[in-house]
Amino acid sequence: MAGDGEYETHARERGGNGGNDGTDARGPPELPGHQMGWKPFEGIKMDVRNRWPYYKSDWKQGFRASWRILAPATYVFFANVMPSLAFGQQLSDGTDGELNGVNVLTASAMAGLLQSVVGGQPLLIIGVAEPLVLVYKFMYTFCKDNNVDYQPFATVTLFWAGGMMAVLAILNTCKYIHRFSRFSGEIFGLLIAILFAQQAIGGLVDEFKKDEDSSLEAQEYSWRLFNGVWSVVLAIGLLLTSLLFVQARGWPFYKGFIRKFLADYGMAVMVLAWSLIAYIPTGRPSGIPRALDFPNLFDTGETWTVVTRLGNLEAWQIFAAMIPGFIITVLYFFDHNVSSQLGQQKDFGLKKPHAYHYDFLLLSFYTWFSGLLGILPANGSLPQSPMHTRACAVLKKDAVKNEALMEEMIEHGEHRGHTYRGKMPKRGSRVALVVMDQEKMESPPSPPQDDKPFFIREQRLSGLLQSLLMSACLFLYPVLQKIPRSVLWGYFLFMAVESLPGNQFWERTLLIITDPKKRHNVLKKPHMAFLETVPMKIIMRFTLLQLVALGICYGITWAGVVGIMFPVFIMALVPVREYILPRFFELRDLQELDALEYEVVEGMDEGDAGYDDVLSAMGEDEVEPESVQEILDEEIRPGFRTQFAHSLQRADIRQRRASFEQERRNSASL
Repeated sequence: MAGDGEYETHARERGGNGGNDGTDARGPPELPGHQMGWKPFEGIKMDVRNRWPYYKSDWKQGFRASWRILAPATYVFFANVMPSLAFGQQLSDGTDGELNGVNVLTASAMAGLLQSVVGGQPLLIIGVAEPLVLVYKFMYTFCKDNNVDYQPFATVTLFWAGGMMAVLAILNTCKYIHRFSRFSGEIFGLLIAILFAQQAIGGLVDEFKKDEDSSLEAQEYSWRLFNGVWSVVLAIGLLLTSLLFVQARGWPFYKGFIRKFLADYGMAVMVLAWSLIAYIPTGRPSGIPRALDFPNLFDTGETWTVVTRLGNLEAWQIFAAMIPGFIITVLYFFDHNVSSQLGQQKDFGLKKPHAYHYDFLLLSFYTWFSGLLGILPANGSLPQSPMHTRACAVLKKDAVKNEALMEEMIEHGEHRGHTYRGKMPKRGSRVALVVMDQEKMESPPSPPQDDKPFFIREQRLSGLLQSLLMSACLFLYPVLQKIPRSVLWGYFLFMAVESLPGNQFWERTLLIITDPKKRHNVLKKPHMAFLETVPMKIIMRFTLLQLVALGICYGITWAGVVGIMFPVFIMALVPVREYILPRFFELRDLQELDALEYEVVEGMDEGDAGYDDVLSAMGEDEVEPESVQEILDEEIRPGFRTQFAHSLQRADIRQRRASFEQERRNSASL
C-alpha cells in the first residue's frame, strides 16, 4: 500500500458536531506527557520507559513481513535519495564545491541507520532538508565575506546546535509540539515550494551561461544555447511525465499492480528515462549536458579531517558560530518534531507510543557527530516520514485472505472482529487458534467501533534497509555522475508543484481568486469542510494574513546574510497563532480554519438543506445566468472547438437501448 492517499484526508459527515453538548470538541491534540514540568530528563525517561518494551517487537514484526518489507523500503528509498542528490548539487553550487552530494548522502544514510537501530520512533525518516541547505549557503556567504575558514566554522556551528538541542530535550520542551498548527506549517510548506521553484528556475538560467569545467567548444555561444534549450526540454519533460505517473492509481487503464508501480516508482523511472534521453543528441562536445557534481567518496577534500583545522578559527568566530547554531536549533525543533508528529498522526492508528524527547536528544548527539565528520546534520524529513508510514499500511480485507498477513494482523492485535477467509491454516498456528475461537461463536464477531480498514507495520527493518541502500549509492558515483543537472532542476519543479495539493493555504488562495459567480461549483465537489461553517470574509482575512506572513518570510531569504534568520520568523508564528490571532478571530472559526486534520466533506446539491445559506456566506447570493459564450463553451466538446455535444435525456437512451435489445432478440430468433 505504498503511498496510498486515501488515508491522508479525514472525511466528515455533514451535520455532526464535535461534542455531545453541541460544542466543537476538536482542537490541538494534547500529547501524552504534555503536563510534565521542567524536571530535567523527565520526558526522556518517560520515552525510554514507554518505548523500550516494544524494541524486540519492532524487529520481530519487520522480519515477520518477510519479502513484503521490500516494498516500503524501496519506496521510501527513492523518495529520500532523489532530494539528497538534488540538495547535494544545490549545496555544491552554493558553496563553490566546499560541500557536495557526498556529504548530503552520507549524512542522510548515517542518520537513517542510527534512527532505525536506536531511535524511539522507527518509522521516522531522517534526511537533509532544503531549509538546512539554505542556512549552509548563508553561512558560506558570511565566511567568504569575512575571510573565515568555512568548514571549521560549520563544525563549531554544529557543536553549538547540538548543545542547544540537548538542553531543549533534557528540559522536556518537546511537550509543546502540540501547539504547532497548520497556520505556521502551511506557510513553511509553501515557502519551501517557492524556494524549490526558485532554485529550479535559477539552475535552468545557469544552463545558458558559461561553465568553466566544460570544454572550450561547449563554452561557445551556439552550444551554450543548445545546452540551455535542451535543459529546459529535459526539466519540463521530467516534470510533466512525473506529474502524470503520480496520478496513475486513478487511471482506468492497465492492471492494478501496474498502476501502483507507476504511482510509487514513476518518478525514479522518469529520472532514469530522461537521463538517458539527455544523451541522445550526437556530435555534442564534452560537458553537454552538464552532469551532477558528485565526487568520489574518498576524494572530497579536507572534509573528513575538519577537526584538525579548528585551531584556524579565532575566538570571535567561535562565538559568532553560536548564531547559526541557534538558527539550526530553532529549525530542527520545528521541522524534526513536526515530521515525527505527521509520521504518527492519529489517522494512522499507531499502537506504539511516541518518543519525541528521546528522539530529539538522539538528534543532538548526531548533530555533534556530524560536526566531527564535517558533514551536514540530518533531521526528520517531510514528506518522507508520513509517506513511509503510509507505505507500511496493510489492508485488512487483504490480510484476512492470506495466512501470513493474518499472522501479522494478529501480531499487531488488529484481528478482533475480522474473520479469516483464506486457505486452511497450519495446525497449531495462531491463525488456526483464532479460527477455532471464531467457530465457537454463535455469530461472526463485529469489529471495534473505531476499527480502521488497515493497520500499520510498526517496525525498524524498512528504515534500516532504505538507509543501507542510501549508503550503497555512495559507491555508485560513476553512475550518479552521469545524471544531468537539468533533470535535477526538473525534480525541483516537481517537488514544488507536488507539495501544493493538500495545502489548505494554497487552496484557500485559489478560492480567493475564484470568480464569485463560479464559487457554487466548488460546493458541488468534495471540498474543505470550513467552506460550510466559516463566512467567506473570515476565510479571506485569515488567508491574506498568511500571505503577508509568507511574503515577509520570503523577503527575509533575500536579505543577504540576514536571510539566515528565516527559521526564527517561522517559529515566531507559533505564538502568534496561539496568543494573537484569537484577538482578531472567533475561536470556533480558528478551530475550523486551523484544524490539525485535513477535513473534506462531500459535495452539495442545489436542493440540499442549507445550500443557499452556504452560498450566501461565500459571497454569492444567487447563481447568475450563464452568458451565451459560457453556454457555448459548455456545449462544445473539449478538444473539438467546432463540435457541439448534444445533451441526450436519460429517457431517450433507455428507449433506444430497449429498441436495440428487441431488434437483437428478433434477429436471433430468425
